[in-house]
Amino acid sequence: MLRKIFPEYESRLEQIYLQDSLFREIAAEIRECTEKQEMLYQETGKRSCSYTDTINELKEELLVYLVNKKSSSHSNDEK
Repeated sequence: MLRKIFPEYESRLEQIYLQDSLFREIAAEIRECTEKQEMLYQETGKRSCSYTDTINELKEELLVYLVNKKSSSHSNDEK
């Protein structure tokens, strides 16, 4: 699922996922909210704004994390 959300970071996702428990927790929260959102949609034909907002916030958190990890790895490469 993360590869679909962040295709430009595909090569690094697995490495960060395996190395960082906080990253895994956020990814699990995205998966859980997405599953609940889909169940709600199947039952009612509607999407919950609160789930959508939460999913977007979690995606933003992971993106910041990915960008910061990429920046820190580049700075480490330069040392």
